[in-house]
Parts: sequence; C-alpha cells; structure tokens
Amino acid sequence: MSLPGATEQRLAVEAELCERGRPLADSPTAAAALVVVGVPGDDDAEWLGELCGGVPEPKGYVAVPAIGETGSALTP
Repeated sequence: MSLPGATEQRLAVEAELCERGRPLADSPTAAAALVVVGVPGDDDAEWLGELCGGVPEPKGYVAVPAIGETGSALTP
C-alpha cells in the first residue's frame, strides 16, 4: 500500500521483492503481508487496520518509511 507521496518508496519495495523472487499480490486476500510505504498519519490508522484485516492469517505487517530502509524493513 503506497501512501500519498510515497510512489518512489513503493517502486523500491516492488523491485526489492522482485529481486527476492517474491510475487506481488493482486488483493489483500491473496497477500501474506501488508507492506505500507510512506509514513502513516493518525488519520490512516482506521483504514489501514481494515485493509490489514483483509489479509489472511498468518500475516505480516511491514512499514517502509523511506527508500533507504527498504532492504532492512523487508528482512525478518
């Protein structure tokens, strides 16, 4: 999920996942994790929670606030 103004971070996450051979999901129900790029504000909590609720168990949640943090944020 790309927050407003975080397109560059989203593209970096997609490239990193592609390099790792990880597919991108077409919908929350097809996902194993929710990756949020950008810095969520207080007003984003409710809809992000609902979106995360659509990801089946077991699920992961990762926040990538900046491009330089992409690799480390995606490493368990």
